[in-house]
Amino acid sequence: MVDLASQHARIQTELDAALLTAAHAGAYIQGPEVKAFAQELSDYLGGVHVIPCANGTDALQIALMALNLKPGDEVITATFTYVATAEVIALLGLIPVLVDVDPAFFALDLRQVEAAITPKTKAIVPVHLYGQGADMEGLMAIANQRGIAVVEDTAQAIGAHYRFSQGTAMRLGTIGTIGCTSFFPSKNLGCMGDGGALMTRDADLAERVRMIANHGQKVKYRHDVIGCNSRLDTLQAAVLRVKLRHLETYSNARQTAADRYDAGLDQLEGLVIPARNPASTHVFHQYTLQVKNGQRDALKAHLEAAGIPSMIYYPWPLHEQPAFASDRYPQGAFPVAEQLCHEVLSLPMHTELTEDIQAYIIHAIGTGYVGLVTGACLSDVGMDVTCVDVNVQKIENLHKGILPIYEPGLEEIVARNVKAGRLNFSTSLKEAIQGSEAAFIAVGTPPGEDGSADLQYVLAVAQEIGAHMSDYLVVITKSTVP
Repeated sequence: MVDLASQHARIQTELDAALLTAAHAGAYIQGPEVKAFAQELSDYLGGVHVIPCANGTDALQIALMALNLKPGDEVITATFTYVATAEVIALLGLIPVLVDVDPAFFALDLRQVEAAITPKTKAIVPVHLYGQGADMEGLMAIANQRGIAVVEDTAQAIGAHYRFSQGTAMRLGTIGTIGCTSFFPSKNLGCMGDGGALMTRDADLAERVRMIANHGQKVKYRHDVIGCNSRLDTLQAAVLRVKLRHLETYSNARQTAADRYDAGLDQLEGLVIPARNPASTHVFHQYTLQVKNGQRDALKAHLEAAGIPSMIYYPWPLHEQPAFASDRYPQGAFPVAEQLCHEVLSLPMHTELTEDIQAYIIHAIGTGYVGLVTGACLSDVGMDVTCVDVNVQKIENLHKGILPIYEPGLEEIVARNVKAGRLNFSTSLKEAIQGSEAAFIAVGTPPGEDGSADLQYVLAVAQEIGAHMSDYLVVITKSTVP
């Protein structure tokens, strides 16, 4: 899903120099690199106060602590997000109030936000999911009218802009009362361990955040408030200083990769490519498809068989997690989030994606499991067909009617011909080929190191077929390389 080794190789000289400088200086806790990074990130974000901390989850917790919220106060956030967003709310004795997301951009549904506000509502946490912004103009209008704080979860969208209707543009994370982000290695701006930061335009609030992150002290050994120990270490700050200089290039690379995915996948039936919020740039922390017709898991299995990783962000909404289950949120309470959890599938997305790699991924999605499709179609016109695969689990699933592929209409064709006895499945190429009149070979051929097809497996299969074929056997070879 990411390729940090290749990304780092491009800037290895810079990273080595930065790490050696920090290591030789010997100031490993709150060293000069941390302060320098905070200032450079501030400049990048437009001059806001930046307070580094140990990780993104700590950033969210410290933000809520800095707002002087009391146990029992309510904080509204989305049910379709990573658990950390709501986890810190509950840890502080606050009440997480969950709402659904909009079906286009998967951000807070503002109609539900308004409906969820009570006299106890003290904060709202929008999540800028996958790399683009929530409706911050609408949300800030709601919050400002009622005096409610807004804590932006910008862990997936560092560097993205939000443009208001009057033309003003601001970086995500700098619009609300406080912004939070994560520097987990796979993030758009990631270090080589854990890291996070908070951002705010309020100088007094920034000072309070600094104290909370440092045991509640401004002067050493003088603790003014209850705080915690959450620091970005100097070595991680050194890495982040280097990578911050490349962040715009990284964002551009992700956007280019997303455009290539769009061009290759937009016309495929049953797939929905990511919608773009016209008010926000999209920095594509994830490239997330919606797979319709209940075929998401089949497509994921098909990609895995082709050697292509994919991930589900997220398989369950928060209200269906045991930790947050409540009679307040019965099944069906948030239909958009619940549907998304059955449909979303994220493809590889990182700064090192090449056209060849993406062509292979797009081709794999577009062609599907060629042998099964072809076999099903041949059986549907009256031929007796046996589909062979070395994957025992896949064959067992096929016998159960579970298809390893996303292909509209295929499930019905397979079921019809299995019932008629014309379509069979086996793990034995020898048994399947003996007595056959034709063989259709569809063998995955991922690109080799130079980007060309690696045909070794195809040749091995052909050699095995040759050992069993009769003189009259017709062999049709089909390579699935782009």
